[in-house]
Amino acid sequence: MATAAPISLTGGTLSAVLFDMDGTLVDVDSFHYEAYADTLQAMEPGWNGGARITRDFYAARMSGRQNQVLLVRLLYYCSSVGLVAVGVGGGGGVAGGMFG
Repeated sequence: MATAAPISLTGGTLSAVLFDMDGTLVDVDSFHYEAYADTLQAMEPGWNGGARITRDFYAARMSGRQNQVLLVRLLYYCSSVGLVAVGVGGGGGVAGGMFG
């Protein structure tokens, strides 16, 4: 098996590349919570009656789930309460029930 030559970095060499699989090295969950909490609270006419989601709600229903799944569920919910018009084909799929 052939190996690649090290890459020169201003006098040094690169002998390894480290990838962080979202949360493996840096805990970014608190940033995700803040972003979702701020966004949902700012929605009109108001998510959860204008109250900020709790960390417990986030941990139980949102944390660790794929963003694209959360977005589909959020858009499905918003369309069901008249906030946006969204067409979801095939009976809802992953959207069945908000963050269920």
